[in-house]
Amino acid sequence: ALASDLPLSPTPEITVEAQGFLTRSTRIRASGDTRFTLWPASSQTGLDAAFTSTLVYSPSSCPAVNTGQAALIRMGDATRTATVVLDQTLQDAEAREAHIEAVAILNATLGGGVTYVFATAPPASGVVFTSELNPQHPTCSAGSEPHRAAASVSLANNEITGGRIAFCSVDAARNVRLVLHELGHTWGLRHSSSEADAMFCTSGRPSRFAAREALAMALMRQRRPGNTWPDSDSALGLALEAGATLEFACGG
Repeated sequence: ALASDLPLSPTPEITVEAQGFLTRSTRIRASGDTRFTLWPASSQTGLDAAFTSTLVYSPSSCPAVNTGQAALIRMGDATRTATVVLDQTLQDAEAREAHIEAVAILNATLGGGVTYVFATAPPASGVVFTSELNPQHPTCSAGSEPHRAAASVSLANNEITGGRIAFCSVDAARNVRLVLHELGHTWGLRHSSSEADAMFCTSGRPSRFAAREALAMALMRQRRPGNTWPDSDSALGLALEAGATLEFACGG
């Protein structure tokens, strides 16, 4: 929908409806928005309304739930690079290789826009995700899976500004499937209820993102942090203040 010929003051609110897509509610802002993408209600990838609500707009419980009551979180528009590092508790060659492989898989899925890089030390600034070994983390006794981890992301008004990944064992940090899953959380993904998806919350998941997860990730980047279910940024509700964190507990 083109909006370049509409007045920007006062900021008009529009609703876009089309068969086969979620209803989009938004405002035409002075930031240069003139084209709006719609989110499919179903697609050949398997992305449908229930999957979108669960993966993007629901709390990350395990098993996954579909509530549609959480806001979309993602990195801000100014973010071009996210750095992944291992801290001093996790200086392990196999864990390093697993992280490098998972970063490569994630970058191939994202296809540009934001690039994840693995580094041996964190940069002085920017979005940084640090992996650590922490067997005392509460998630380590929360399930019976052989590998467990938890990702926490720092937020400022629903924008991801960094975070940490706590692995319960070195073997968990060497598991590419689990590392990739945790990196998915750093992008803003919640949990899936299907073991065919990388964001399935427990063991059995694949070592790649499913096509429907990849489509959701691309569509998330085209929406503002704080977007609410089904596809509304009119009020940018559920805002989280600077310093807020979200944590995702996972098994593998």
